[in-house]
Amino acid sequence: MEPRLKAFRGRTVHQEIRRVQLDRVKVLLSTTDLPTKQIAAQTGFNSVQYLTRVFHNVTGLTPANYRKRMRW
Repeated sequence: MEPRLKAFRGRTVHQEIRRVQLDRVKVLLSTTDLPTKQIAAQTGFNSVQYLTRVFHNVTGLTPANYRKRMRW
């Protein structure tokens, strides 16, 4: 299944799951006042630290900085 998904989407299953998780994180950061810890739990991240590391690697911003930037 994974090779077919990668051929169709251009991403592995893991990459697609991570993309969907991060898209949800972005929505929650920009539209709610939920604490990052709660956002991490709701989006399947085991810890705030792991969410922050993954989020920063992908976006170049911490979740807090992303939230500030999206709300200015």
